[in-house]
Amino acid sequence: MRWGQGQLPDGMIQEQLGCGCTSNVPEFDTPCGRVMSDVSSAYMMYVSEFLLWANDTDLAAELYPSVKKAAIWHMSVSN
Repeated sequence: MRWGQGQLPDGMIQEQLGCGCTSNVPEFDTPCGRVMSDVSSAYMMYVSEFLLWANDTDLAAELYPSVKKAAIWHMSVSN
């Protein structure tokens, strides 16, 4: 999933995958955006829902490191 590939070193999943919305041609698949926790939590839910619906354990195993890192980021910024 492209969201996980744009994950920041601290674990946050970036807000957008189509940056440059103020220019004529956005740069698709270019992660950027604000610090927003809802994108990271949505990413974690999307991966778990995909596993539930598709039962694709290979892809879930591949995405697990980014999901875990996003969860750790959430915990580190929650007080």
